[in-house]
Amino acid sequence: MFVLTLSELPIVAVRGHIEEDIRALSEAFSDEQEFVSALHAISAELRLIVGDPDRGGSLHGHYTAWKYSKFQSQRSQHHPADLRIIFRRVAEAGASHVEVRAFGHRWHPVAVYLRGKDR
Repeated sequence: MFVLTLSELPIVAVRGHIEEDIRALSEAFSDEQEFVSALHAISAELRLIVGDPDRGGSLHGHYTAWKYSKFQSQRSQHHPADLRIIFRRVAEAGASHVEVRAFGHRWHPVAVYLRGKDR
């Protein structure tokens, strides 16, 4: 479902970065059900990002012009917003797409902001 979502939507990402982010996500969520739940949450959030140009908060520093979205890996009222997607909207020739710089767990195994910093 995750790869299908990326191919269906106007999303651009570096394949090697996606692979690295998925590996990191599998380390953060070593339980298979939690990992699958996190992938589904990322997929759902990507759909929301594509559909809502106002979604996400602004970043600064190395991420000037980039936004972030924070959300839960598990749908539960008391579960923390432990996942992040770092992205920006790009408009070219009358069309727009979302460029994904990094996604994953906020802190584990390495903070998503550190992993995406030099991309």
